[in-house]
Formats: sequence, C-alpha cells, structure tokens
Amino acid sequence: MMRHSLLLKAAIVALPLILIGWYSVVSLRAPVNQGDLCLMFKEHPSWYWSAQKAQKHWGVPISVQMAIIHRESHFRADVKPPPKRLLGFIPWMRPTSAEGYAQVVDGTWQDYLKGTHQRSARRSSFSNAVDFVGWYVDQLYRQLGIPKTDAASLYMAYYLGPG
Repeated sequence: MMRHSLLLKAAIVALPLILIGWYSVVSLRAPVNQGDLCLMFKEHPSWYWSAQKAQKHWGVPISVQMAIIHRESHFRADVKPPPKRLLGFIPWMRPTSAEGYAQVVDGTWQDYLKGTHQRSARRSSFSNAVDFVGWYVDQLYRQLGIPKTDAASLYMAYYLGPG
C-alpha cells in the first residue's frame, strides 16, 4: 500500500512536468507548411490572431510580417546565430545577439520594449515577434518612407537597419 501511494505521488508530480515539456517542444516547433500561410495558420491558429492584431495596430500586412519572419528564422523560436569557433573547433562567442522568431538584436529589442512600454515581451514569443515586426516596419516607414506593402525593400531595410 505504501509503495502504491509513493508511485501515485510521483506520477502526480511528474505528469505536469511531462505535459509542460511536451507543450514547450510542440509550441517551439517550426510549422510543416511554411510555403502556405493558410495551412500554417491552420497548424498554429494563435499565430493568425497575433499577426492580425499586429496588422491592425501597425498597419503592416500579415504577408509582410510572415515574409520577414520566414526569412529570419523559418518560424523557429529558438534560433540564434551559430557561435564563432576558437582555433577552428572550440565553440566561442556568437557574432550577434540576434535571437527568436524575428532575430532581433539586444539594442533594437530594448528600443522596442521602451517604445511600446512593454516589460515582459520575449523574442521567443510569436505574438511578441509579430508585434515587433509591425513596430519595426512602422519605424522604417516613418524614417525611410518605404511603403508597408513593399516586402522586398522592407526586408532589406530590416536586415541592414535604417542607418
């Protein structure tokens, strides 16, 4: 009886941890259908609502948001640039602080947090990433006059920075 009670307690503790781990893996996984937004949004419905919210707030079409994120991370939350190698084989420092869906560097992320009065936004959150892309594209539009529908020019400015 004592053994069954101990096993039950262990299962009660372990099950939530297993579910949290499974959810983390599933939510970070890149979509299978990256070439088809409709299928991708069917696979990740919350992404559509997040992208639509960013579109309404910043005026940046969903297609432009998705094109930038696709190019930057292929819709993977955990992407970081590979580290440089010391002596050709020892992993060393990363060449940039870029990370997350939108591959945002530390300084630009801090500008976004300050400019939008957010405290808890994370680069690995899809909702935060599309909001960032909308905010940044809006900044590019204001500074450089690039139309918010010109995905190619916006991506070049996104990649190179406005300066």
